[in-house]
Parts: sequence; C-alpha cells; structure tokens
Amino acid sequence: MSGLSSPGCTNWNTQKCRRVLRPLSSKLQALKSLVEAHPSLLTQAHSAPGQKSSSFNSKKYYSSSSSSSFSSSLRDSTAPKLTASNEHSSRFRSDTLFLALHDKISPEIFALYRSIYHAFRHFLTQAYLPARSLAQKSAVEVGKCIVYTMDSFSEDEWYDCLVQLRLYKRFIAIGHGASLVAQEAVLCRELLPALVAACAEFEAYDIVSVVVFLLL
Repeated sequence: MSGLSSPGCTNWNTQKCRRVLRPLSSKLQALKSLVEAHPSLLTQAHSAPGQKSSSFNSKKYYSSSSSSSFSSSLRDSTAPKLTASNEHSSRFRSDTLFLALHDKISPEIFALYRSIYHAFRHFLTQAYLPARSLAQKSAVEVGKCIVYTMDSFSEDEWYDCLVQLRLYKRFIAIGHGASLVAQEAVLCRELLPALVAACAEFEAYDIVSVVVFLLL
C-alpha cells in the first residue's frame, strides 16, 4: 500500500490505541448505562419545557460563560488556537456550547456530558492527525469497522488483521474513536454541537462527518 506513515505514528501499537480510547469509551458506556437504567433523564434533556427538540437550534446556545464556575476547568491551554474569524464569535466555542447545557439538562446527564466532552478533547489531543494518504484514509475506515462489527470481531482482530496497516494504527484509532461517538449520537444529541465545535478548534473537519454520521 502506498503512502508513508506520518511522524509520530510508528510507536502506536494496539495497546497504545486502547489506552488513548479507554477514557472516551468508558464515559460513553457510563452514559449508555445511566440512560438504560433511567430513560426519563434523556427524555428531559431532549424535551426541555418551552424549547424545540432540535439540539442544533443555535439560539439555545447563545450564552456567556464568563461568570460560570465551570469555565476555568474547561479552558485548555494546550488546545489549538481558534482562527481569527472564530475568535470574535465566542458563542460558537466548544466550551461555550457545552456550558450552555448546564441549566437545560438533568445534573446526572450534564455530569456525564462533561466527562465525555473532556474525554473527546483528550482523544483529539492525543490521536488526531489529518489523514492525507490513501493508506491513512484506509486505516480510518478500518477504525470505523471496529465499532460497527463489535458483535462479530474483536478490536484486536481489526488492529492486527492487516500487516500493510501496521504503521497506521494511529489512524485506525482516529476512526475508532470518532465512530464510538457516532454510535451513541442519539444519546449525545444535546452535546454534539460542542463536540463538532471541538473538532473545528482542532481543525479535525474530516472527523465531523463521522461523529454525526447516524444523524445525517
């Protein structure tokens, strides 16, 4: 397969992929377990009084986070800087979009959304690189397959099945992580705008279509 692995990818073995993905995977599973045990919590989040059910109504996210006690914990000094055009539109920052949920969903869901938001940003920080070569893009697709064939194949089978992709496991992990979120997109519907904005802040535009795949 043509295309050389990018710098920083050669030390990505299956174990490292698991370590990077574990926080995001465990938080998503915790949300799934909570909603299965208490489905009314999610119903409340999706049907707040006096609001439309669509979580992509930008008006509901027009909120200033400057006075919020949560703001300091969400500011990530290591995150890429926003583009100049976005710096003047703080309402579309990922942390602003997330903080706007505080009074709109139950405390239980908000707490798990917060952990997922942080885990997703950690995943982007640790793993994301743009897939440019055919080999890198193919590896991302393999990562997607891991999530949608969990009932038939183990993660290790996918990570280790193709010798040709042994130097591209970082990109497999990218597709894997994004698809974990996509698989639970309905449960994370209120959180998706913040996750999409986080992708934009990391210039991970190719991940956006994966994350919202099931809602398109």
